[in-house]
Amino acid sequence: IKFPKWIKTIFWVVSTGYTLAVLVLPVSCYHQAVSFYIMLIILCFLYWVYLLTKESAQESYSLLLVFGSLVMLATMALQLYYWEQGRPNVFLHNIMGLGMVLFIIVNHHLFSYRFIQAQHEVKELTNDLEAKVNERTKRLNDLNEQLSWSASHDELTRLFNRNELIRTFMKGAVQGPFSVAYMDLDNFKMINDR
Repeated sequence: IKFPKWIKTIFWVVSTGYTLAVLVLPVSCYHQAVSFYIMLIILCFLYWVYLLTKESAQESYSLLLVFGSLVMLATMALQLYYWEQGRPNVFLHNIMGLGMVLFIIVNHHLFSYRFIQAQHEVKELTNDLEAKVNERTKRLNDLNEQLSWSASHDELTRLFNRNELIRTFMKGAVQGPFSVAYMDLDNFKMINDR
């Protein structure tokens, strides 16, 4: 999920300013800005939930993630309300923890699901690659056999060529009597070159 750049810029500028105010200024100075800062966080979080809900129709986001986010968001808003009223509410801290637990569980589920999807994709890609390698190896073996045959046979007559005959005789593969016929035909080169 991608936030627009202007939202990121506003959030980081305000967060940096508020953090610097907390570090440098006395409490009375930045105490009034805490409501504004919490509202900014709530609005950014609400926009994130909106984007998550919008993309959940296209992606495989769980509605439990949206629900956990909404629980956290509602808790933050109620906590801000009670803080503005000056009344503490311990129960909200527990609800926020529940929303956080739901958020973590769902994120773990999503990461596990994506990991399983990635494993499945890697397995499919590996199978495709193996099939391509096997196909090319078979083609290479066929071409090597064809090259070997071409190196030992005459293309026109389909008989052993001179080199293969010499190799066969040197191995002693021919047993018993044999004969060699030699023919010289005039202008046979013109026929052979066609």
